[in-house]
Amino acid sequence: MYSPERWEREKWLKEIAAEQREIWSEFFDDIARRKLESGIIEVDRIEYEDLKAYAERTGYKPRTRADVLNENKEKQDGAGGSADGTRA
Repeated sequence: MYSPERWEREKWLKEIAAEQREIWSEFFDDIARRKLESGIIEVDRIEYEDLKAYAERTGYKPRTRADVLNENKEKQDGAGGSADGTRA
């Protein structure tokens, strides 16, 4: 049986551990978000799993290389023409 003092200490330690997990989770989520938004393509397997977990938790849909290429093409096409794609 735990003494009341030990019980309180265990409870306190669990609360601190939970707070630390939350802080580190926010920190790693921020790193994952920045990597996904920056378009970093090459990551190692551990980073991939972390980024995948972040995306699943937050509903973040990362842009693929194809998305970026399509956006660039649309910008180039839109720069010289009107909204319907014809030149004025």
